[in-house]
Amino acid sequence: MSQSKAKSIFLAFLACGLLLSSIPQSNPGLESIKITGAGRSECDFEITNFDCNTEIVDLDLECFSDIFKISVVDNSSHNYKIQFRYETSITIQHEGPHIDLINWKHYRSPWKTAMLNPERQFVCQLPDGLISKKFPKVTMSEVRIALAKVEPTWVDHIKHVKAITEYPLDVGISRIYFRILAKRNNTWRLVKTFCYNISLGC
Repeated sequence: MSQSKAKSIFLAFLACGLLLSSIPQSNPGLESIKITGAGRSECDFEITNFDCNTEIVDLDLECFSDIFKISVVDNSSHNYKIQFRYETSITIQHEGPHIDLINWKHYRSPWKTAMLNPERQFVCQLPDGLISKKFPKVTMSEVRIALAKVEPTWVDHIKHVKAITEYPLDVGISRIYFRILAKRNNTWRLVKTFCYNISLGC
């Protein structure tokens, strides 16, 4: 694993922890949590290990979906709810190769509570096509400085760009967070946090 990828995974793990630190934790005896998306079985992900509170997975390009359905299998009668949010990052394209500034600034959407469908699946509806251009206000000078720290040779590639959504720059969803909570003694307690990392280019 490269140093940059290891740093990316660590920061994503840290972000999940910071986002959830105020929620009491609980493992009420779950059997499994299954996450489905893109209508393809090979894109399904099943969680059966609840020793670790956070799990991070890279999502394959063909498994992108703006709707994820989550099923909770439990041998008890706990009440559950699932919340989700997404995070955007800036990407720099270069006719195929790309650099995603995933360790810089982000927009993070508010947490939303998933709706329960008749099949007892929690439905997480994200922006259509996983497209969101929301991002904190930044200057192009700040973007160039951030890019120079990652790959200095690419700075000239964006020297005339005036906005973060002007090619070869763009903004897109780079992470999706899900958190599964169980109600015990009238308190919602965290069971598991799941994070999908999404590449912003091929």
